[in-house]
Amino acid sequence: MKILLFFSFLIVRGFAITSDHLVKLEWESWKAHHHKNYTGMEEKFRYSIFIENKAKIAEHNARAYAGLETYFMKINRFGDQLSHEVSSTMKGLNLGKYLKGATFITPANVEVPAAMDWRNLGAVTPVKDQGSCGSCWAFSATGALEGHHFRKSGKLVSLSEQNLLDCSGKYGNEGCDGGLMDAVCNLFFIYK
Repeated sequence: MKILLFFSFLIVRGFAITSDHLVKLEWESWKAHHHKNYTGMEEKFRYSIFIENKAKIAEHNARAYAGLETYFMKINRFGDQLSHEVSSTMKGLNLGKYLKGATFITPANVEVPAAMDWRNLGAVTPVKDQGSCGSCWAFSATGALEGHHFRKSGKLVSLSEQNLLDCSGKYGNEGCDGGLMDAVCNLFFIYK
């Protein structure tokens, strides 16, 4: 609402607002919000990535409004990064040393619903943020255990990813440098 009033004020004052100007205003606001500061060529490079990411988001959301996608996207703190930059800092799953001869066997006589939103049942904790630590493996492990505990007890308990980062090195995990959620199972008891 404040933004609408601001732009209405600019129009009344006789300023010509172009779409480029609006995007630059959004860029400056986004940088301030996320404490980003660039100069020279880096500023131009990050700004162009920001514009590309905004376009990808708009295209995706148009498909979502048309019913062709099941979720909506919005710009976040990674808006000035290429996908490989996000991946290099956010993905810490190390499957290589763990998956030797693993096989998936489809369960027999099981009917799985087409969709299930566990948020509606209160079985999911609020969104957590791993920051720049490659600890997705720890978030995956705690998320699975939180859900399992909820299904068993009816109580949702938020578990500590930091505890796994600090304590599961002897099980093959490497803290913020990656790991595998399965390698923490020895730290927890299994609910029966």
